[in-house]
Amino acid sequence: MKPRYVTEEEVDRVVSARPLTDALEQAFRTLATGQARQAPRLRVTSPPHVLHNLPAIGLGRAGLKTYLSGPQGVTMVTVVFELESGRLEAIIECNRLSQLRTGCATALATRYLAEPGPQRLALLGAGTVARGQLEALAAEQELAEVRVFSPRPQSRDDFVGWARERLSLEARGCASPSEALEGANLVVTATSSGKPLVEEAMLAPKCHLNAVGANRAGRRELASEVVLSSQLTVVDDLEQARIEAGDLLEVAGLDWGLLVPLASLVANPPARRPDRTLFKSLGVALEDLAAAVYVLQLLEA
Repeated sequence: MKPRYVTEEEVDRVVSARPLTDALEQAFRTLATGQARQAPRLRVTSPPHVLHNLPAIGLGRAGLKTYLSGPQGVTMVTVVFELESGRLEAIIECNRLSQLRTGCATALATRYLAEPGPQRLALLGAGTVARGQLEALAAEQELAEVRVFSPRPQSRDDFVGWARERLSLEARGCASPSEALEGANLVVTATSSGKPLVEEAMLAPKCHLNAVGANRAGRRELASEVVLSSQLTVVDDLEQARIEAGDLLEVAGLDWGLLVPLASLVANPPARRPDRTLFKSLGVALEDLAAAVYVLQLLEA
């Protein structure tokens, strides 16, 4: 049997946010019980190009997402093998799938860490990643208000128009991070900033924060006080966080022993949700494998 080649158009036709979030939840449950394994992202750099690789085994498959970034943009594919037969099952174009799985990882953490009820969302960022974040959160949470910051007014306006038309959300643009963050009980940072945008004083006393944009050492979206003020900090993978999570690596005095892997949160959620929580998202291999398996199941149905 020849391996299946899945195009971006096929992915976009079948994928939807809430079921993908559920698929990620189940995948992290298998990680918590030792039924899945993953390794941190490996980057091979030859300027101006970088080849990124994320391998995982679980869910009856082995998979590798690999993507090339450079001056021409980013091209992503996931390669999936069947464990039982050892055969190559599929090659999946996954730019769109990666965008949504990153948002769904945020939605999954938010499912366990945000207070129930309507959310006032502050979203810093207005690019492709931010769109995936909002799409997934809108499927997971009741978003009473969405405030969007980008330093580029046209990007803000385009994003707000997309959110209103595509997702039927009450969204508005903000000229500064502090304007977007005022009174927000749900926060997402999805920017390319290399220095902190969020200060502790900008945050509401009770809020859940998802930090998504910085996945390299030395890059940060959050001031150290923001991280230290979190009463529960979750990462999608501890080993990868020690390599890539600039938002955490740059914090003097951070007790890494208190960080909670997302798999542990899903398997053993806290009895009480703390007032201030943080999910540091990096994007890990098991998320890509679970997303690929989800797409293949939809196409075979």
